[in-house]
Amino acid sequence: PKKTEIIPALLLICISLIIPLISSGFFQIPTVDIPTVTSTDRGVVVKVKNDESNPQINVRSGPGTEYDRVGTLVANQEVVGKGRTEGGSWILIEYQGGPDGYAWESDVMMKEAIGKLSPTERDIVTLHINGELAFVEIAGILNMSLPAVYRRYRKAQKKLRRYMNGGSL
Repeated sequence: PKKTEIIPALLLICISLIIPLISSGFFQIPTVDIPTVTSTDRGVVVKVKNDESNPQINVRSGPGTEYDRVGTLVANQEVVGKGRTEGGSWILIEYQGGPDGYAWESDVMMKEAIGKLSPTERDIVTLHINGELAFVEIAGILNMSLPAVYRRYRKAQKKLRRYMNGGSL
């Protein structure tokens, strides 16, 4: 076979394979500009205190000792803080061993570290974690641009991680 005969045959094969994929929705072509998500916000890192008298802490199914224990965390283990109870005594955490759980605030390092942030960083972190507000809502409340709120939140996260690993803010 000549080159001029092979190319149309290959083209026909490719088209016959691609058309069913297009019609099935395999290739999705957006009709408007859609921003690309480049990363996911994981929240504020919470670290279990290094206490020799209490080398592990309980993770509860709800905010109180009357709730079932769903697991444990060990000293210096880090988890993601997702929220805080109204009184601030229990922290909702992302627990890898099962469903989200609650840790007693005194057993983890977060409150002390958050208190060392700048006032704006502290506002952003507490509104996001305690108030469960989205960054766009925080931007409106603080009269800041969305990118500025997100940048300061990420900067605060880095500071909190450094502080909880024994460094300074």
